[in-house]
Amino acid sequence: MRPVEAKVRLQVYQFQDQKGEAMSSEKQAFELARFVATLKENLPAHMELAELNAKLTHKKYAAFIKEGFTPEQALQLCKS
Repeated sequence: MRPVEAKVRLQVYQFQDQKGEAMSSEKQAFELARFVATLKENLPAHMELAELNAKLTHKKYAAFIKEGFTPEQALQLCKS
C-alpha cells in the first residue's frame, strides 16, 4: 500500500476527535463530506500525478531494457 493510500484510508476510517473520543454520527458525516469535497477538489492533481508516475515507470522500464536487463528483470525492478 502506498503512503498516500494509507493516509486516505486512515482519514476515512478514523472517526475519533483529537482527544481520542468517538465522534457523533453527525460529526462523522460532516468530516466524511469534507474529506470527499477535498478529494474532488484535488482530483485533477491526483490524475496528473498518476499520469506522470506512469510515464516515469515506463521510462525506467525502457532504461533497464536498454542496459541489458531482461523484460522480466526490468519489470521486477520497476515494481520495487
